[in-house]
Amino acid sequence: MALRILGSLALLVASALCGCGNLETIGLEQAAMYADTRTAAGDGFTSKSPQYAYDGEPVTLDFQPDPGATDYVIFTWPNGTSDVLGRQHLTPTGYRGVGVFKAGRQQRSNVIRATAYMMRGERDWYYDKDQKLWVYHLVKSDLPDWKVGEAQMEIICYRVDIDLTVGGAGKRVKDAVLTISRDDGSNTIRRLQPAAGTPALTLIGPDAGGRYQVRYTPTWKEVNRVGKTDVELVVTYENGTQETITRQLDTP
Repeated sequence: MALRILGSLALLVASALCGCGNLETIGLEQAAMYADTRTAAGDGFTSKSPQYAYDGEPVTLDFQPDPGATDYVIFTWPNGTSDVLGRQHLTPTGYRGVGVFKAGRQQRSNVIRATAYMMRGERDWYYDKDQKLWVYHLVKSDLPDWKVGEAQMEIICYRVDIDLTVGGAGKRVKDAVLTISRDDGSNTIRRLQPAAGTPALTLIGPDAGGRYQVRYTPTWKEVNRVGKTDVELVVTYENGTQETITRQLDTP
C-alpha cells in the first residue's frame, strides 16, 4: 500500500508541476516484457526480442511495470484484440498473458504490446459480454487514465514442412513411415496408411522420372521447442527394397 501511495503522489506532483492534468501519459516508469520460448521446457523467460514460436504453440509473456503506479495493464495482440488485467492478476513475475500465433509457409512477425495505466476515476475500458471483448470507453465526466509504463515483444511464428523426394525409375512406392524424434526421447510416427483418426503422410507422384514427393507438416507438439528436430523416412518399394532418408529440421 505504501508503494502504491508513493507512486501516486509522485505522478500527481509531476502533473501539478507541468500542468498536464489532461495528458494521457505522464512519468513513464521502466517496464519490461519477457517471453518463454527459449528453453525446451518453456520455463526460462528472457526479454530478448524477437523470439521464435512454432505454429499454434502457446507463448507465455510476463509484463513487469512499476507495481506501485499500476492499476491495470492492457495486452494488445496482433489481431487487434486486447486483454485487460487488474491488480488482482499481479503475480510475483508480473502480469501474465498467453498468446497463440499462426504461420503459413512463410514466417510471420507478431508484435505484442503491453501498457500499464493508473486510473483517474473510472477505468477507461470495460468488457462487452455480447461481443466478448474489451472496449475502450472514456466517460465525458472522467479524465483519461495515465499511461505509466509500456513494453513490447516480437514473436516470429514459423512452421516446418517436410518434403522429401524418393523413388526413381522402376521404383513404385508401397509404403512409407516417417519418425519424428524429440530430445525428451518421445517420437511421432506417421504413415501413408495410418490407423483411423491418425494424420497420414501425403504421397505425390510418380512424375515422368518415377520420383515421388512425401510430405507432412508437423504440429508444435511433434517437434522440439528449441534447436533441431531429427526425422527419418523409411520407404518400402513394391520390388521389396527400402530407402531411408534422415534430416534435421530447424526448430528455433
